[in-house]
Formats: sequence, C-alpha cells, structure tokens
Amino acid sequence: MLAHLCTSGQESTWPTLFSFFDDPVRGMISIVLPFFRKLADFRRVLPLNRPYFARPWVEVVVVMDENESESGVLDLIRQYPDIRWQVRVNDQPHGWQPPCKAINVGVRHASHEVVLVCSPESMFVTDVPAQALGTVRAVPRGVALGRVGFGQYAQLHQLGASAAFDAVAPDARDPFKLYGSIALARQELELIGGYDESFRGWGADDDNVRVRLAMNGARLLGCPQMKLLHLADEPRRPSPAFNAASDLRKCSPATARANLDGEWGRSFSRLAWPIGSQPGGRPEVAATVPVPVVSNPAFPVPSRQRCPVCGRFTQLQQALSFCLRCVPQPHDQVSDAPRLLCVMQVRNEARVLPGCFEHLRGYVDGFIVLDDGSTDGTREIVSREPALLELLDNPPAQPHVWNERDNKRRLLQAARRHGAQWVLVCDADERYEMMFVKGLRPLGKALDALGFQMLTLARRELWDRPDQYRIDGRWLSKNDVRLLKVPEVIAFERTAQLHGSWVPDALLEASRQARRHAVLNYHMYHLKMIHEADRIRRRDLYKSLDPDGRFQAEGYDYLTEAGDELELAPITEDRWYDRRTLPADLQAMLERSTPVGSPTLRATAWRSLFDDPLDHALGDEADHAEGQRQKQHEGAELAGFGLPRQLADDEQHVEDEGADAEGQAEPGDLLLVEAEHQAPPSGGRRSGRLSASTSAR
Repeated sequence: MLAHLCTSGQESTWPTLFSFFDDPVRGMISIVLPFFRKLADFRRVLPLNRPYFARPWVEVVVVMDENESESGVLDLIRQYPDIRWQVRVNDQPHGWQPPCKAINVGVRHASHEVVLVCSPESMFVTDVPAQALGTVRAVPRGVALGRVGFGQYAQLHQLGASAAFDAVAPDARDPFKLYGSIALARQELELIGGYDESFRGWGADDDNVRVRLAMNGARLLGCPQMKLLHLADEPRRPSPAFNAASDLRKCSPATARANLDGEWGRSFSRLAWPIGSQPGGRPEVAATVPVPVVSNPAFPVPSRQRCPVCGRFTQLQQALSFCLRCVPQPHDQVSDAPRLLCVMQVRNEARVLPGCFEHLRGYVDGFIVLDDGSTDGTREIVSREPALLELLDNPPAQPHVWNERDNKRRLLQAARRHGAQWVLVCDADERYEMMFVKGLRPLGKALDALGFQMLTLARRELWDRPDQYRIDGRWLSKNDVRLLKVPEVIAFERTAQLHGSWVPDALLEASRQARRHAVLNYHMYHLKMIHEADRIRRRDLYKSLDPDGRFQAEGYDYLTEAGDELELAPITEDRWYDRRTLPADLQAMLERSTPVGSPTLRATAWRSLFDDPLDHALGDEADHAEGQRQKQHEGAELAGFGLPRQLADDEQHVEDEGADAEGQAEPGDLLLVEAEHQAPPSGGRRSGRLSASTSAR
C-alpha cells in the first residue's frame, strides 16, 4: 500500500531523522554525480537540470574518475555560476571500472548530510532533489529509491519530458525496477563503509549496497514518482552478459560493512572546483531557504539479499530443507539418515591425506580408498585410518597409467558392497567447509526424502594463501558433483577419461533434471593451487595428458595466469573449513599477516568454530532472514523450489576436475588409458547457459 510521505503548505515540516538536521545544514542535499567520459552528454543534460541544481539548498558534486575531461567540465560549469559546484578529480589513468570508488569519494566530500546519487546523463523529469530530501527527512533511516527510464534525445524533443519518460519507464508497480537514483543520509553509508570498492566487474554494485543498508537497519523505500530520464543518441545497448555466480556473491555479503580497512572514499581527492575556496558555499544562508514540498508516494521494498548457499531471496522464497544456512540442523542424532560413505582415489598424497581424513572422520560412516600406485607412504597412512572400510590397490608402474573410469567404478562398487546409499567424493587435497561437513547427515536425509540423486557444490581454488580463493572470470563459477546416490548398476562408459564426471551412466539422465539434481553453493576448497609451484606442476601435468586439448578445448595455461585480472576473496568466518587439518607449512602461513583488505583472522574466533557446531558452524540464521527476489534477466527458477536454475542442457555441469590425477609424478612418466570405443565429449569442454554452472578447469 502506498503511503504519501509529504505534507501540504509552503515549507517542509518533516520530523527529524537524525540529530544532525538541527545543524546549519538542515534542509540541504548534495547531489553526487559519478563521472567517467560523459562530457558530451553532460553538456546536453545540464541545461535541462539547471532549474533543480540552481538552488541555495543544493550542492552538485561532480566526481571525475578520469582527468581527460577536466578542462571541458570546468569550462562548462563556469557557465552556471548560480549552481553550487564541487569537482573532485582522479589523476590515475585506468579503464572502465564500477562507479563504487567515485561515488564513495563524492559521499566522503559532500558538504551536506543528505546525498542523492544519480548519473550525469540523467535529467530530472520531476523535482527529484526535493522529493528525495523530503522522503529522507520524513522517514527515520529512510532510503529513497527512484525510477529511471532509458530514452533518446529525439524522443525527448518529440514527446516532451513526461511523455518520453512514460514511453520507456519501467513498471511503477514493480519494486525491483527502482534503479537510477538513491537518496539517503550520508551517515547510513558511513555506517556500512560505503559502496564496496573491491568490485571490478559490471553489475549488482547497487544491489550490494542496498542489501548492506537493509542488513544494517536502513529502510528501503520505493519512490516511483522520483523520475529520471537517462538520455543518449542511440537506443540503450544490451547490458553485459549476466553472471549468475557474481550476482550471488554480491547479493549475499557476509556482513553489512564493506571496505574493512576504513579507507573507502579515499581513492582520490583533488579539488578542481571551487578554486581558492571551500566547497559547499554558504550553508547558513541556504538553510533559511524553504525546500519545496513535493508529493512523493513511497512504499517499503526488500533488497535483493540472497542466501549464499541456496541462492534464494529469503523474504520472498521458501526456505529449503537441504540448505543448512537457511535451516540449520544438529549434525548428530539424525534418525534414519541414509548410510553415507566417502570414496577417495589417491596417489602420493602423504602430505595432505591425514588432514583430509581428520576433517571428515565422524561425519561419514566410513572411507573407501583406492591407492593408485603411491610410492611415498600414502598406502600406509590409509591402512592406519580407523574409519577405513576397504582399501583398493593399483600397483606402482612406470610409466604410471591413469584409468579414471575404472577407478571410479571400483570405488562405487565397493561402497555399494559396504551398504552405502550415498557417497561423498573427496580428494586428499580438498577440504569441505564445516557447515557442509557438520550437516552431511541431515543434508543426505533431506535430499533423499525429496527424491534428489546428486548434489553439485562450488569449487574454491585457494590462491597464494589458505584463507583466500580466486574469484575472477571462470574461477568463481567452478563447481562439481560431489554427493550422489549409489545406483544399482555402476558403469562409466559414457564419461570422459580425463576431467570426467563422478556421475555414473545410470544417473546421467537424472543429472539433467532439476528435481533430481540439486545445485547449491556449499564450498569445497582446493589446497593444491595455493603455491605457484603446484600450479605450474598441475598445468604441465594436464598438458602432458591432454596435449591436443581433446578434453578441455581452452587448454590449461590459465591455471598459472594471473595478471591484472587476478581477484581474490577472503574466506569469511562463517564459511571456513577445519584449518587444524592443514599441513604444517600451510598452518604457518595463516599465522603470518593476513591478505590485504581481508578481515583480521582471530585465532580465538576460528578455534571457537569447532567448540560449538550449532552456534558457530551453522550460525544464527535469524540474521539471514532478509532476502530478495531475482531481476527479470536471471532466467528460469529451479522448478518447485524457487532456486536459480544452474543446470545446462548437456553433460558439462557434471564434469569433474580430475584432480586425483595430479600426484607427484613427472609429466613425462604418465600415460592416459582410454578405451577405443570411448570418444571424448563432442566439442571438448562446453560452456553452460549460466556461468554459475560452468565447471571450468
């Protein structure tokens, strides 16, 4: 129901939002315009906005994220001395980047306590500054969200502002089309550390700040009568390809506060205008000028906060019984849980294998291990494992011969002999997050009861340190099938010999069905990408096994490439694996300084994670009960459960890393066995419809 946030009369009489409205800046607003190579459009739009800018209670802050246009901008604003300007300039050259840093600079240097953020190419169709200021002043902790239409100058000249807006505007009744402007008390952004300056790619930075504002107690208000028309000569081009994995990450922040170093809004600060005086003009005079009271109907709207595991918008979509984040459950005393065994194939993994056993022991009903010709004591470590049910052997051979399909068949057949209903696949150099490990039994029970036959989860490649993983490009979208139901007939004839899936032939059809294949964002962390030497060894191994790229068309050089595109994310406190199970050298890395920009890793905090599995590993899920729905372009939902569908139409989404083939052997000593009748998947590696389903190697 719409609620008018306005009063009648000549002057605003809104109740106080924060005590700072009693200061001299009362009734004033700073309009922040993030600017990047938009001089031509700014010249054309500025005269249209002059009636709204040229007011004593309005300051316009142009935040230039480049200096090439500086002289042109200064020449332009000199023509409008009746507008109170402030211009900040970035002198560091760079390509396009999200406007987060520029907006933060504008907010940091704004002269007034209420800010309105919008584009320099957008004209005000209505009195947006007055509407925004009135709404923010009227509603305690209110955040006013306007509506933008993307039009052309020709439409404006032909139809006029109001009709041109109506011709292209999003539906006023849709709360998830409210983009293009945001107005709020500057203090609200200060409390959450501003816009997240770690973002690099396109999209969802505005969603992220709204999510964090709502997490911190701010009230998001849809204001469809705050109308802006974004102008250009040509029709608006389609947005860059939607990245489902990136959207999920940005809409599921672990905490409300970003930029934990406190340095947000300090990327640049050079004041180019006004010259020789302080920005802001004379606020004591401006504060005495009445602010027009303009009707601005508003209604509360949710943010797009999502569960980081199941991806649901929790205010709008029902919680899923197999999401341990949304529905935390005790890991013990689970009656009638299906028998769950862990299957592992190992070769020369003595350094990391003991910790792998330790992080799963007690959460699975036993281990089935295949030793693929180890020569470093791995077999002896396996033999001493108290939860071992069966050890399978391949004798050492020179050169070593890989036969992944046969290894997988033998492991699943052994698991079936030992009564397994479900199996968890794990490599020695992998660690599952504790939330997933502690919830394995209730998770298996829930999946089984709902008719699922497998679960795909996220693969996180640790990089340079054990407490951070790579997220740029394909790295954020890696995933694997790792939990699956054991079929009666076990064969892998239709699975590729290298990078093949753990899904047996009998379950391939189920892998394509959303109601039988769950895709969730539980984290599995890969240790053998931490050291650069390991990355090089891995690249060379795969190139020796697949020199022509038959099993992976994009090749393997990317495994060692980084450059300017490298982007790392710290593991948040609620998504940790059991760090106590790391080899000594990796534990020592954690004791040294933490990554730049990541939260401080407090030893007492992560030790407590294992003291109380319910309170710490699973968390207080009441804090996560604020979620939102998808944008229109996100694609189909998982039928019946409201999950973003992440399954492709072909077999690519069930392909496995083949990391077991790494070992410690030299690339020249390796052979790959492939039956003559088994051809690799046509076209090599394929990309899925959504990047979140792409299991890139």
